[in-house]
Amino acid sequence: ELLFGGRFGAEKPDLKTVLEHARKAVSLAPQSGFARAVLARGLDMSGNPVEALREANMAVELEPTSRFVFLQRGVIHKHAGRLEESLRDATRAVELNGSEFSRRHRANALAALGRYAEAIAEYDRIPEVERGRSYFYWSERGELHLKRKEYEKAIEHFSRAFEFAARFEYHRYKQRAVAYFASERPMEALRDLKTAFDLNPKDGSTVGWIPAPEVAACPNQEFKEGMLQFATDAIEKNPAARSHRAVLALH
Repeated sequence: ELLFGGRFGAEKPDLKTVLEHARKAVSLAPQSGFARAVLARGLDMSGNPVEALREANMAVELEPTSRFVFLQRGVIHKHAGRLEESLRDATRAVELNGSEFSRRHRANALAALGRYAEAIAEYDRIPEVERGRSYFYWSERGELHLKRKEYEKAIEHFSRAFEFAARFEYHRYKQRAVAYFASERPMEALRDLKTAFDLNPKDGSTVGWIPAPEVAACPNQEFKEGMLQFATDAIEKNPAARSHRAVLALH
């Protein structure tokens, strides 16, 4: 129970609580690689990469057949920019347990190295039954297609993701907006930007997510007027939108 109190479930977990519970779990079960892996992630997210890697390495030593500990260490490597090491750990996790969760991590590690075709191949290895209602599968693959400028596929995958957890990932709406705009569907892009801003008005960058010169070059006058009005309305919730509106007005 102490350990589950420290697990990562929310978009922004309470790191103080995570560390408190994870440290207590490790003190009660010092030979638990699982507990140390959770502690390692908490330390990493708290800005303690050296201590995090030490705990992660110990977790792997204690439970060398656990895909979970390899995945957690892989994430820590990725955050530190050690991308090859991250891929190595994700690959080992897949060898131990080729689940949807493991394969998604390996696909992400491949994508971080710019190996997009291999990342897509890894996603393709996930059985249809496991893709099912996985928000993360659809949203992560959508992001990958966006990077490859496969805009229609990106739209398709983001749209599937929103069926399962639309309220959590406002930035995915921003990404789908880019795909819509690149696919010459500007009004749908505007709709997604508005949705993203409504979900998180603290992020003023949403208003300027599509660069002003590109907005100005769009032949759709309704879209251009809509973007300017969107920026105007956004100022009330976030004054930072004022600068984006000024740039749009200049164009």
